[in-house]
Amino acid sequence: MKAYHSKNWQILSVTGVDRIDFLHRLLTQDIKSLSTQQGAWSCLLTPKSKLIAFMFVQIRDDQVLLFMDDRVVKNVKTTLSMYAITEDVDIQPFQAPVYIVFDKNRIVVSETVEDDLTSLTFEAFEVDRVKRGFALFDTDYQDPIPLEVPFMHQAISFTKGCYVGQETIARLYARGMHVNRKLLQVKAQGLIAPSDPIYANGDEVGVITTAVNDGDVLLGLAWVHRNAFELDLTAGSRNIPIQVITEKG
Repeated sequence: MKAYHSKNWQILSVTGVDRIDFLHRLLTQDIKSLSTQQGAWSCLLTPKSKLIAFMFVQIRDDQVLLFMDDRVVKNVKTTLSMYAITEDVDIQPFQAPVYIVFDKNRIVVSETVEDDLTSLTFEAFEVDRVKRGFALFDTDYQDPIPLEVPFMHQAISFTKGCYVGQETIARLYARGMHVNRKLLQVKAQGLIAPSDPIYANGDEVGVITTAVNDGDVLLGLAWVHRNAFELDLTAGSRNIPIQVITEKG
């Protein structure tokens, strides 16, 4: 396993006897199904299903830890506090390092790691996250509907029942999750860069958000309009051919 020590992520701690029920009703993940010491990705949404925060949830004996980009912490704390009317919950910052851990089949986040883990540089982290389709706030997205970002699909329970923003998600799911755009992994035949526009048949159909070199392989993350998923794509002023390598859905 490999881990990246992120200085751009912070932790909120949720305590109180109602913490599990409270978060279960607000977040997209099935929080009640998680056992102590288990973790899972989740989202906090607006009532219209726009993303407020993508986070990793860790269940502890006496608290729930929420790991997220530090730029959304204030908004998350304010939003959760707004819903905490009669519930016995307390939401406070939790001071600890944050490690993004790349396991064989998944990415998790924790405040502690094993000593024998390989420590990733930022450059290596960028390559590994792009290869997994792991998007970052502000770099790759602002406030999407989570179904537009394939990596975020694991953060949503489609069976647990109501949560804030569930109506739009449930409707899109029932229709086959056909959204107007997706954040997809791409492979390029030349140098690409963030903000490079993507073209299909002469029309602009997307934009590169992240670009990395994995040895001789040029990879990236890119927003692509659904009408262009199956078309020949190019990027930037030099019309570099690119290929979508994420399952489009």
